[in-house]
Amino acid sequence: MAINKMGWVSILAIHNDAMGLTGWPLAIGIGGNFVLGMLMSAGVGLYAPCMVLVYFLGLKPIAAFPIMMLSCALLMPAVSLNFVRTKRYSLRGILGFIAGGVIGVVIAATLVKSLSLAVLGWLIVAVSCWTAVQLWKSARRTDRMF
Repeated sequence: MAINKMGWVSILAIHNDAMGLTGWPLAIGIGGNFVLGMLMSAGVGLYAPCMVLVYFLGLKPIAAFPIMMLSCALLMPAVSLNFVRTKRYSLRGILGFIAGGVIGVVIAATLVKSLSLAVLGWLIVAVSCWTAVQLWKSARRTDRMF
């Protein structure tokens, strides 16, 4: 995405103007989102990787938001069942996530929707790169719990 945004290579996502997928791109999108859902349950975020997937499939970036929201809405209850059943959660942490979620929705509803798609694309590139670096650092740590 970054290389394409800098104009070095213009063969990727040349015409991101689709609002839906059919055929093999739809199958790739479903399969890719399934893999991203598995990674999310392991601690990797879903939004930035899903935005990259949607971008490479040729969809308009604005089409990513309903896809990401539905993915998380379907994923979170299923993933959280095991934590609730085994009582491996912190009520204080949950309250923090609720407060942060409310603040995040307000910010997203006001700030993100007013961003241009170019700025939003660069924001997704930055978040994706930061996530990749953090995952790399985590994988390189020698003090693993396993």
